[in-house]
Amino acid sequence: MTAIVASFLVFASTLPAITTARHLDVSPKGWCRVDIKYPQISGIAPASLESTINAGLRKRFLDYPESRYRYQDLVQSSTSQTSITDCEEKLHASIADLERRGQTPKTYPAFANRATFQIAFKSVSFVSLVGDGVESAEQAYPNTYWWTANVDLSSGRFLSFDDIFRADALHRKRLNELIYESFRRDWGDSSPDLAAMFKNQVDERGDLQPALCPGGIRFFSILIPHAAAAATTFVDSRDLFVAGVVRDPVAIAVLKETRRANDTCGTL
Repeated sequence: MTAIVASFLVFASTLPAITTARHLDVSPKGWCRVDIKYPQISGIAPASLESTINAGLRKRFLDYPESRYRYQDLVQSSTSQTSITDCEEKLHASIADLERRGQTPKTYPAFANRATFQIAFKSVSFVSLVGDGVESAEQAYPNTYWWTANVDLSSGRFLSFDDIFRADALHRKRLNELIYESFRRDWGDSSPDLAAMFKNQVDERGDLQPALCPGGIRFFSILIPHAAAAATTFVDSRDLFVAGVVRDPVAIAVLKETRRANDTCGTL
């Protein structure tokens, strides 16, 4: 019995392994390309829980980029399923339309969406992951975007924004203020409009994405709708606790851990 217990304790204290899987889809003529690297995790027991978590990660890291395409009309077929062939056919149709009107396209048609991920935090019972994507479609300035996944490994639960934070008006206002001040600190007073746009996404349920780490939360957001620029800021856990805006016990436990000096919490 002692040997069994000791063996279990060793396993329970082992960090999970996170590896990279890949979703690659290229249209027949190569005009459209989707290349997404996404995380898969191992070392979770039971196997059914590990399978559930990996299915959730795959869905999160594939569905989120596809749903955020600025040119999603190129990849959205009549059956509401993304289709790389459909993307190419629509690009070809747009070129044919220009030619019928006697116009010569200035650029060869192309659409690309690339994404990868990084680990913001990993422990025996919790991981926070950041997706990092770039999309381009016949444009000089590609769109960049981030999204996150915060996973309770003991239950397989993916924490949503409203799981992590209190949703009433008072606490949402406090969170707004913390993010605004943090953004101004990181980016300077020279960008008040960007700071306001970043802050307002809390109330508007925009693309504000939190990564949970020891000592605080890093927020990611897209700020500019054309040639989108992604921006990020870090809010210290002490400020979050004083404001009382975090409500999830798993999130609170992560935030209470000591922040390491070299911890970037998901930034490149």
